[in-house]
Amino acid sequence: MTDELFFTIDERKLVSALLAELKDKIAPSLQPADERHLRSHLLEALDAHQVQRDLFALNPIVTSLQTALLVVEEIGLRRDAVLAVMLRPAVDAGFITIDEVETTYGQTVARILHGLQRIQELYKKTPVVESENFRNLLLSFAEDMRVILIMIADRVNLMRQIRDVMVEQHEG
Repeated sequence: MTDELFFTIDERKLVSALLAELKDKIAPSLQPADERHLRSHLLEALDAHQVQRDLFALNPIVTSLQTALLVVEEIGLRRDAVLAVMLRPAVDAGFITIDEVETTYGQTVARILHGLQRIQELYKKTPVVESENFRNLLLSFAEDMRVILIMIADRVNLMRQIRDVMVEQHEG
């Protein structure tokens, strides 16, 4: 894993296509400054080398865009959930705080991000999801059901990416 996130030519094309598709689908739900603020936060995080590839060498910006589209297309969520998904890599990297998110994007986006962080911390402590108690704890952590839906979308997206890589390896 490198210190700096770089974008391959294919990733650049994919990011442009995903952004255009996502913007087209949620534009009516966005507030006037959302796109400008989001672009600024992500570019600053990239310039500061705060966003890095994950353990599977996946680009977190691409992954976030794919998850955001899944959240919109297959679950039907809009602005607050999409912004939370898109800001998550920068929040996880410590580049932007949840308080800053609340100031810029509102309390709902911050609350979703807070729930995602709490669940991520829970997964770090208990990575195996087998018991009914764990599922109940997970649900009680999520004050907002969108947090659970985003976590499910994130896992579905990850499984699809793994599947696609495996298909490419078998074809190559």
